Amino acid sequence: MFFFSAFVPPNELCCVRPMDVLNTTTTTTTICNSITVLSPNEEPKCQCEIIMEQQQQQQQQQQQQQQQPSTSRSTPVDLLPIGSPPPLRIVPDGQETALLTHHYQICDLIEKGPICTVYRALHRSTGRSHTVKSLDLKRFCAISGLSQEDAEKEVEICASLKHPYFVQLNDVISGTNALHMVFEWVDGDDLCFEIVRRAAAGFIYSEAVASHYTRQLVEAVRYMHSLDIVHRDIRPHNLLLANKENNAALKVRGLALAHRLRSDTANCPAGRIGVPQFMAPEIVAGKEYGKAVDMWSVGVILYVLLCGQMPFVGKPGDVFQQISGGHYSMSGPIWASISDTAKDLLRQLLCVDPNKRTTPEKCLRHDWFKKSVPPRVHLGDTIENIRRFNARRRLKSNIVSSVNNARLNNTFTSTTTTTTISNSNLVPKLLALSPSSSSSYFGAQSLPGGDSCDFECLPPPINSSNNDGGAIAGGQQNRTEIAGVERVLTSLDQISVLTDCVAGVQHQQQLLDQALNDRELHQLLLVSQLTKK
Repeated sequence: MFFFSAFVPPNELCCVRPMDVLNTTTTTTTICNSITVLSPNEEPKCQCEIIMEQQQQQQQQQQQQQQQPSTSRSTPVDLLPIGSPPPLRIVPDGQETALLTHHYQICDLIEKGPICTVYRALHRSTGRSHTVKSLDLKRFCAISGLSQEDAEKEVEICASLKHPYFVQLNDVISGTNALHMVFEWVDGDDLCFEIVRRAAAGFIYSEAVASHYTRQLVEAVRYMHSLDIVHRDIRPHNLLLANKENNAALKVRGLALAHRLRSDTANCPAGRIGVPQFMAPEIVAGKEYGKAVDMWSVGVILYVLLCGQMPFVGKPGDVFQQISGGHYSMSGPIWASISDTAKDLLRQLLCVDPNKRTTPEKCLRHDWFKKSVPPRVHLGDTIENIRRFNARRRLKSNIVSSVNNARLNNTFTSTTTTTTISNSNLVPKLLALSPSSSSSYFGAQSLPGGDSCDFECLPPPINSSNNDGGAIAGGQQNRTEIAGVERVLTSLDQISVLTDCVAGVQHQQQLLDQALNDRELHQLLLVSQLTKK
């Protein structure tokens, strides 16, 4: 049985629009330069009714704006090209959540972090499922050091990405307390989990399948870069499949860290941002960087799809050294079955010099994307490695969810002040948590990516070089209370070195020696043994 009963060329899938994307909002999807303020008690209206009301009230609104200054603040929607954004509803008096629940029935909790919660919701009029991302604006501003306008940059970027390979933003409800973003519902899991699930069902996973998904990702990046947008957080957690079908299209999400450049040749400001294992060398070096960082991340994804392992592993400091030097291995038994064409593309993507790194346009012309080139031999060892990779991500998710757990907060925080936790206190308590305690907020089975590295999960530090538990972004935070968690997460990557690296292969042997001689790992494993007694 083949993975695709009839392999669908990626260039044909580019023309396929996701179903029911344009008919899932309660208001018009066309641009309106004025902002409609709705009452929480207002009944849902169809697009035609709203368009007619806007036409009838347009002259009155213009007259009112001429008579007195507008009390509505400027929003990112004002900057969008005509015809692209979804409706943005700004609600006064902190009633944005009431308006959300009036139009949408909140059903299932998908993810929960300290500043953001993700739900599955049903539109009350259409009955269609949506994904609602609710951002606590006060906590966002307090934790990140950013403003509400910074939070709304994600709205502006998501609204401008009208492409079948991006999760579509359909509705936005904003107020003083919360920002609710309503996205199309994506029924598929993240790419790595879907690959393992389909292989377990008897479908073949080969280079042809890896090529199929990689091409879709590169096409999404090409479109995004044409709008001068840099994603900066491309990783498996942010790559979903549209549905459970075998020919499901890729869907890119996770644009909270995305940045829109001022011009095609402009750069992002210097600073480490993203997940360490997916950072490009220029980000690690603390230099200004451009669109090429996304193609490096595509290279890391391709490496995982080909062998099922991460190219850069170990402690964060070791990971940064490997990235800066471009040190990764394509040796060992598993790489013997990978074609030279695939390896050539991988070298072009994981090129340390961003000026020599391949671009989306050049990448799509590579021979590996031609239908007749990628081998269709089942990569059984790769599937097994991806399965283990997913298991580690699930375990990390449970650890991070423990930090967000109310019981854990009650243990470490008094009713009046926040207790400073040392590593020696936190690690034993964390390791002693029961399974039920660690999944109270969200379990690994309900987290789409099973990925602990979601930047919503842990408050990020400034210019951190030793973080492995969350994406790194700006904001001054005292992270003493989660230092022990970071040690545990780092130890999981070190343990993966011990289990995955092949002795005798030069680069991997060095990683093995580092892990075996790491004093902190030995101490942490000793703590784990003590808690079991």
